Amino acid sequence: MPHQFPFWNTFFRHLGYRVVLSEETNHRLIRSGTEISVAEPCLPIQAYHGHVKELVDKQVDWIFIPNTINAETPFKEVNSYYCPWGQTIPFVIKNSEVFASISEKNSQSFASFPGRKKCHCTCSNENIPFIGRE
Repeated sequence: MPHQFPFWNTFFRHLGYRVVLSEETNHRLIRSGTEISVAEPCLPIQAYHGHVKELVDKQVDWIFIPNTINAETPFKEVNSYYCPWGQTIPFVIKNSEVFASISEKNSQSFASFPGRKKCHCTCSNENIPFIGRE
């Protein structure tokens, strides 16, 4: 989902948030994510765990982990969906023992990209306190 960063960065900056990023994916992050994964998911999901852990270690106030089901596609007649691990990563992270310290702070958020130039977002917290905001 890194290709969505320009969208989310603009979105949160316009809301007045300071966006804090984890570092680029590297062996250390992957190793960290592999050690804390609750199962044996694919490498990208293990790396995702490592990225979230790094943000927890940076002690950011909130971490934005969208529940993204589908992705943009240039073909109108094709539905493009993320794999089940990618779709459920917010729930896996939220229920992981390692991330218990952030679970209460984070909002449940959902993002859907039904077509180009269109996004539907919902959030379970009306104050929208999410994404590495300090």
